[in-house]
Amino acid sequence: MTATVAPVALEDTELGGVLTDLESLRGQFPAIGALCDAIRAIATDDTLNADATATLLTVIASNSGQPDVLSAFAHLIGHLSNADTNPAVRALPAHQQKDAQHAGETAIYHLSDPSAADAVAEACAAITGCD
Repeated sequence: MTATVAPVALEDTELGGVLTDLESLRGQFPAIGALCDAIRAIATDDTLNADATATLLTVIASNSGQPDVLSAFAHLIGHLSNADTNPAVRALPAHQQKDAQHAGETAIYHLSDPSAADAVAEACAAITGCD
């Protein structure tokens, strides 16, 4: 007979702490609040089974070349740091625009590195029992 272990409350996890910290920005950036709500909904979805969990992990960060959330955030960083796509950056002096764009492109490069999702692929394999 195995004992049933109660799940840890989200508020008592590192994810819960990060979400609480980000919630403080909801007034200034409502979309950040919406992201927190979405992450919280995914993290506390008690209807997830093993296959759905593995699928969600792959949608969040995939090294299969398929679109994923991590890539979307990487490209959002690039979008926000580029003068061609963000008028706030366009209003800066040219050298700041160039530095911002370079930093954004560097973030895209690092966050889009397929090896960044290798651990996610390993987690999916462990959850589904596939190697």
